Amino acid sequence: MLLFLFPAPSIVPFNLTGHAITGTSVNVKWQIPDLERGFKLRQYVVKYRELEDGGNYTTFNTSSNVTQATLEHLSFFTTYEIKVAAATKITGNFSEPANVTTKEGGKNS
Repeated sequence: MLLFLFPAPSIVPFNLTGHAITGTSVNVKWQIPDLERGFKLRQYVVKYRELEDGGNYTTFNTSSNVTQATLEHLSFFTTYEIKVAAATKITGNFSEPANVTTKEGGKNS
């Protein structure tokens, strides 16, 4: 019987930045170092949570072809802690977190 192992990526996303688009959405971007030869990512795993309450993370998966994501359905004027990891079938180490605050509510948000 052959056993194929799919190791977790050794790369860790860096330069994670984010900015509020509206009172309920945030755009995050990151960079990644060069991949090892022959290594294939499947996706990026984005985790975020309200910073103040320190509750559970919400997980959002995005394609391995992009290095940005838009998080939606967030709360108005709330700071979120966001982190990103590269993944094969196994998720690698997460980036240093970035904190982003959504805009205040109202007609111009």
